[in-house]
Amino acid sequence: DRDHAGTSGKLRFELKQGERSCATIRETIVSPDGNRRYDQTDRSKFGSCENEEFKSQEAVEIRILSDSGDDSYVDSIGVKLGGDWWEWNGYQVKVNKHGEGNSWRTISAPCSGSCATIQRFRIEVSMRDHAGTTGKLRFEVQQGDTTCATARDTFSSPDQNRVYHQADSSKFGTCSYVLFNTAQEIKLRILSDSSNDSYLDRAALQLGNNWREWVGYQVKFNDHGEGNAWRSTTTGCSLSGSPVSQCTQVNGVSGACNLNLFKFSFAGAHNAGSGSFGTMKYDTGFPALDCLYRNQDYSITSMLRDYGVRFFDIDVSYRSSTSGDYWEEGLVMIHSAAYSRPLRWALEEINDWLGCSENRNEIIVIRIKDHPDDEDKTTAISQGLDAEFEVITTTSLSDVPNPVLGNAIRQNQRLVVFINQDLMGSHLRSSFHELKQVETWQSQGSTTGCFSVNEIVERLEDDPLARRQDYLLQVDWFYSEGLCYRDLAKLCNEEELEKWVDINEEVLDMYSRPVNSFMIDYVGVEDDNVNRKLETVVRQINERNVQRLLGE
Repeated sequence: DRDHAGTSGKLRFELKQGERSCATIRETIVSPDGNRRYDQTDRSKFGSCENEEFKSQEAVEIRILSDSGDDSYVDSIGVKLGGDWWEWNGYQVKVNKHGEGNSWRTISAPCSGSCATIQRFRIEVSMRDHAGTTGKLRFEVQQGDTTCATARDTFSSPDQNRVYHQADSSKFGTCSYVLFNTAQEIKLRILSDSSNDSYLDRAALQLGNNWREWVGYQVKFNDHGEGNAWRSTTTGCSLSGSPVSQCTQVNGVSGACNLNLFKFSFAGAHNAGSGSFGTMKYDTGFPALDCLYRNQDYSITSMLRDYGVRFFDIDVSYRSSTSGDYWEEGLVMIHSAAYSRPLRWALEEINDWLGCSENRNEIIVIRIKDHPDDEDKTTAISQGLDAEFEVITTTSLSDVPNPVLGNAIRQNQRLVVFINQDLMGSHLRSSFHELKQVETWQSQGSTTGCFSVNEIVERLEDDPLARRQDYLLQVDWFYSEGLCYRDLAKLCNEEELEKWVDINEEVLDMYSRPVNSFMIDYVGVEDDNVNRKLETVVRQINERNVQRLLGE
């Protein structure tokens, strides 16, 4: 996979094992093109190798010879002995009649033990300004003497603060057919074709049902060689493909399996799509002001993995046409006049995270509420929801709005979706549920402090709908005026989150049920993924919910 990788000449093979050797005829492979695999099964081309016998227990060496000064470049050569391929894998090895590339190479016996091919590649672009690149990134993978490389454009122009998956096998290059032993060490490296730096936090490959990953922090990659060192991988997410048969915990909380969803609490990200894919844009295509429109910094995956978010509030609109390489036609995440990226992108990250076997006891809630006050767009959003959620394949949407959590886990219906009443329609699947909710939000500002416990409790106490058992209760722990959203979030995050414990106790006393979602801006600001204050406080609240409501 490079310019002028093919040759106008001919290629042939020589093989040897101990004192035994043979050679194919000069025209074994004639004028091969670049970026293509050639198999030669015509035995008339096999030359003296046609009747030669090789022992399957001993090493075999192979070399490839050219009759031309027109260079060719080879990534893999092999021979099928009996029913198995024995291969050597490299990367863009030059072969010509001047002797370049004609050294003997030991070819690997078929993979023994637990072996698998690569199913997907993944990168996580860092959350920092200009972390993306206008160039292209590709993988090289190594295990022992075996090396393979993906296509040059495996990832094209990746943007900052986003998780990218590549499952198109046409981009896998020589990695599309190489078998790797899943029990042995695997190394990978990322190569860039651009001087425009990119920054990555993670790189991974799915080998069979398991992810193998390298984890770093804002590692720079460019075509000057920065970042292209080989790195060992560790075992990441395991995709077992089967739900659990018995519920023992819910979202990390033991004893919660018998609670209904409306008697459980979730850590929530307000306007989760607003900033989780980087700076947003106005409809004109100009960058929107972060101060006025952005509510989050971290990717959807990071919020799930590093901060314990399990409730995603997402505002949406509909775009009837594409706009350059930024928008696609369909549902797009927004905040007021600022547009983020397609809703589907957020759903894909949620789907992948829920598919990991270690997350099989996790339940996620999505709320789609705010959208433009436009009849045509409202209709388009409603009609487009079903198609957007087709990317959810590792779990199912809950059939009921208030499931027993243990049942949802055992039935693998671990995504609960609520949408605004005006988006409901008979055309939608029954697993979209009408949003009925009491929330504490008011248009309110601050510059020096956060909400008090009594302030929030009184808002829930004053709303008669809060007594209804079929309404979600939400605490909106963010301001909308006075400072930039990020600075407002700093007033209410970290230690201020501990007030939620007292708020929830008051609500339990009033209504014999808890607050269902605690919604914040800028998940992770004034926090870190070591202390994990957001996740810790909500888990403490849920442990109390179990004690109060189930007596456990």
